Amino acid sequence: ADIGMLRFVITFFLGFPIAFLERLFIVNYKIRQSEQELASNLHLKKIHNLLHGRLGFFFLYYNFREDCLYVYFSIVVNYFIIWINRICIKTLKIPFSSTIFTIISWVFQIGFYLHGINKAYGDSLEYKINWLMPGCVMLLKNLALFTDCSDGLLPDEKIKPDRKDAVIRDYPDPLELIGFTTLYTSVMIGPQMTLSHYRKFVDCIYIKNYGEKFHIDTLKIAIIKLLFGTFLVAFFQINAHIHDDTLWNSEKGEFYQWPFMKKVIFITIYGNCKYLRYMSFWNLVESGIILSGASTVYDKIHRTDKEKTYHNYNQTNADIVAIFKGIKMNDYVAHYNINTNKWCFVYLFKRLAFLGSKDLSQLITLMFLATWHGTWMGYYSAFFYEFCVINTEKKLASA
Repeated sequence: ADIGMLRFVITFFLGFPIAFLERLFIVNYKIRQSEQELASNLHLKKIHNLLHGRLGFFFLYYNFREDCLYVYFSIVVNYFIIWINRICIKTLKIPFSSTIFTIISWVFQIGFYLHGINKAYGDSLEYKINWLMPGCVMLLKNLALFTDCSDGLLPDEKIKPDRKDAVIRDYPDPLELIGFTTLYTSVMIGPQMTLSHYRKFVDCIYIKNYGEKFHIDTLKIAIIKLLFGTFLVAFFQINAHIHDDTLWNSEKGEFYQWPFMKKVIFITIYGNCKYLRYMSFWNLVESGIILSGASTVYDKIHRTDKEKTYHNYNQTNADIVAIFKGIKMNDYVAHYNINTNKWCFVYLFKRLAFLGSKDLSQLITLMFLATWHGTWMGYYSAFFYEFCVINTEKKLASA
């Protein structure tokens, strides 16, 4: 387990120097090219995708050896489902094909993932470093890719304005598919990105439009995140007792002997330390993503913003400052696991509108998230608790 964690951490740290080299030799070269030159240089695009695919394979194989084939299996099956769905709709014109294959895609991806959890863990509660960590990332990425390709078969008038930029009409070839799905900066623990965004990254569209400030801004943000993530990893490694679960995870633990207020104080400090421990890895990952340019985008920074702008936070998964300034449960939800929440909102919550109930749609979405984390009851009770608190909070705020 210690060797597995060490490999995992090494992989996170490798993202930054590799992203720097990608930026130095490929991205900077593309910035100097015109749009016409980039569009005609298909060989360079293949090299870029091949680089991402090979690095992704190296990261997966280094950490999980032959078990990484499970990840590739889910990708290949998803690709076949996407193409069979296209043939049934475009060529054979079979009614309800989209609905049928949407169900097939979701059932396969979730079923395969849950089978992996059952096989890897069984009745064990011990946390393990295994292929299911990138597997859960791939579950969301595969479902999003199927949905974007399926929506791309619809006529323009049936596609909602906020979806037009994400739908895929020109399906990826195998090389682009592997480059996208196993992109080295996000294959291990995320965050999520669409194929449409990945293509704009490979074509340097946002990066070129960002202008000269791209280099300074991304370098500054990436270094800050790298240093902060490194500091947190070192801090928690040196102070291992801060996240020593033996204090509370057994009946003989010291926690059960403490008075009530001491328990409350401990839970508050321990819980925030757990947040920071997770975010230490996210900061390491995000440093490489931002440095490479994969996080650069023309969009709103926050969903509530009125105007779009060029920024480098598309792949940011947690806003630490906002979390610790938060005074409501919704502040945690809005600023923690940002891209996963965004995925759930776009690909699940909004598509449950036919149920006619936002509360029911939200509950189903949260139960999906619980299943995505694993089949242990603790996840379901935690996400149900979130549902109760968020809805109670909304009603109290509007009273």
